[in-house]
Amino acid sequence: MNMATEPNKFRPAASGAVMSEDELIGIVKHLLKEFGHDTAPLVQKIAAGTATREQIIRLGINFQNFTRITPNVLGTLYSRCYDHAVRRKIFDNLIDEDTGMRCGDQPHYELAMEFITRFSGMSWDEVVNHPICYEVQDINNFRLRTAKEVPVAVAMGAFGLAGEAGFSAAAAAVSDGLREHYGVKDEDQVSWIVHIEGDEEHSEVAEAIVRKLIRKADDQQLIIRLCAEYLDRWQYLYGTAEDPNFKLKRSALREFEQAIAG
Repeated sequence: MNMATEPNKFRPAASGAVMSEDELIGIVKHLLKEFGHDTAPLVQKIAAGTATREQIIRLGINFQNFTRITPNVLGTLYSRCYDHAVRRKIFDNLIDEDTGMRCGDQPHYELAMEFITRFSGMSWDEVVNHPICYEVQDINNFRLRTAKEVPVAVAMGAFGLAGEAGFSAAAAAVSDGLREHYGVKDEDQVSWIVHIEGDEEHSEVAEAIVRKLIRKADDQQLIIRLCAEYLDRWQYLYGTAEDPNFKLKRSALREFEQAIAG
C-alpha cells in the first residue's frame, strides 16, 4: 500500500496547522504499520526459519554496532534536557542500556556481543574488528546528530516511537524464531529478549512525552519527518543483513512527502 494514495491519513499534517495529540500519534502509528520493524522481510524469515545463518550473523553484527553507541545517544539527550521528569526517564533508559541494573544483567551492547559470538563462533575481537557497513554508520550518525541538534522531546519521541515502539515486536519474532528453528537457547539470546518488554516501556514513555511537550506545528512536522527517516534507515539495517546489495524499494520519507503534497 502506497501512503500517497491515502491522503486522509495525513490531512492534519498537510494543512500545516497544529494537530491534536491523537492526530500526531495516529500518523506515526500509520508509518509504523507500513514500515515497522516486524514488516522487515528478514525478521519474518527468521520467525519462519527460512533465513540463513549468514543472514542472522550479519543482523547480529549490525545490531551490536547499533547498540554500542546507544549510551552515547542517550547521554547527549540527558545533557541537553532541562525538564526534570523527562531527564529522569532518559536516565532510566540509560541505566537499562549501559548497566545490568534494570533490564538484563549486563549492558545491552555486551548482551548483543554475547549473542553474535555464541551464534557465529566468532571471537570478541573478530566482531569488534569486523568492518561496519555504511548503512549502520549512517543510522548511528543520524541518531547522534538528532540527539545533538533536535529539540530533546522531538528526538526522544522519534527514537521511541519509530525505534523502540516497533522493535519490541520484531525482537519477539526474532527470539521465537531463533528458539524454534535454530536451536538457540534463551540464555544465548538475551539481547533479543530484553528488548521485548523493555522497548515497550520506553515507547510508552516516548508517547507520553510527545503528548505532553510537542505542541508546535513545526515540531510536529519535524517529528513525523524524523520518524520516517529513521524507519528508512532501519530498513537498510535489516536489508543489508539479508542482502549486502540491498536497495530500498519503498521509502517512508518519500511516501509521506508525496502524501502531504497532495
